[in-house]
Amino acid sequence: MTYKIGEIPAERRWEITSKALTGTIVVYGEALRSAIGNEKYIEFLKNLWGKAGENAKQFTESIGVSVENAQGIAEASKIFASISMGPELEYEDLEVGEDKYVGRTTKCPWHERHKEQGVSEIKCNSGHQSWGECVTGNLNPKFSFNLTKSIPAGDEYCEYVIERKS
Repeated sequence: MTYKIGEIPAERRWEITSKALTGTIVVYGEALRSAIGNEKYIEFLKNLWGKAGENAKQFTESIGVSVENAQGIAEASKIFASISMGPELEYEDLEVGEDKYVGRTTKCPWHERHKEQGVSEIKCNSGHQSWGECVTGNLNPKFSFNLTKSIPAGDEYCEYVIERKS
């Protein structure tokens, strides 16, 4: 029997690939954290996730999402994050408006991989804040991003606010 990757549905391939990617990054991250310590690792995460958000504007322009308001920035961010992390990423919109958006991540691939790998000390919230700041700032510098709740801090979900700067 000849194996043909094209026979696996695209959605399933995406799911497998994203789980493998996030799982590999968690394993590498834990090895790095063990080698350099928590403090340096958190700084590394902030820089890494910030860099990961730098292509948001180019990506958003390529898909034609308007980022003139908070709702548009949130939509572009969710698409960008979902493509990066895979189909198991789940969101809830709590407040949607021109000047302010409040959203919640109810299922996160990073958190899922940490649990699967038996990692109890999850540090991704600092990276999430850096990523959100970078993405939001690149998409529209008139807006800010603030992670207000996070799973690593003991909350049931990650919650964030995108809002127009005063």
